[in-house]
Amino acid sequence: LISGYVPAHEVNLPLHTAVQEVAEECLLETPEGWLSGRFNDTWLPAPYANALHYRETAPFLLTPLSGAARPVRCASQTLLERPRAYVHLPTASLQLIYDLRLEVPKEAKSLSLFHVEERLEGDQLIARLNRKRPDLYLMPLIDGKPCAELYTLHKDQLKPASTRGLYLAESFAPQEGWVVSEERIRWKDWLRQQGLSAPDKESRLKRLTGKAKQMFRKVVKKKA
Repeated sequence: LISGYVPAHEVNLPLHTAVQEVAEECLLETPEGWLSGRFNDTWLPAPYANALHYRETAPFLLTPLSGAARPVRCASQTLLERPRAYVHLPTASLQLIYDLRLEVPKEAKSLSLFHVEERLEGDQLIARLNRKRPDLYLMPLIDGKPCAELYTLHKDQLKPASTRGLYLAESFAPQEGWVVSEERIRWKDWLRQQGLSAPDKESRLKRLTGKAKQMFRKVVKKKA
């Protein structure tokens, strides 16, 4: 999951923080440059414009999907797009999950997907891009249901990601009421929880094509 902390001045509008995190952490590269993004009619920031060449045309489009059944409020205000919410006991934090759709323009050819996250190095917060570790994974959906497969995307090619010893974020763990008790969940346990089994190698996807190329389903987590 793309994740981040909601600053105090945006606590009543965490969706704004969520879309900013997508612009900062989800990078889409083509031979002509990196894709800029829009959320509905608003342009997203290009946080690495000083170091990377962003394309001036053909942005990706980020739109919210239907939210959770339970409304979440900040004081008397109901949060936009109805995020999923839970209290994470190990970190004593309220977590908000926004379900967003990322549509890639048809003009984007030879597309690669990378993850960038800031890390503290010495006394400085540094954002680094490591092409050998894209660290952002795609999970196919069939009729809205997840498959037991993870991929990275490099030049339009889907490459199966190793799931050996893999743990998923706590948002994949069982939720009871408003509470998630597990720190995280093993991939194998999540498969069992979903009633899934690992696919045969012959059944794996090979390439991002058709409707799949025009739509990534992104889940964005915010910490409040």
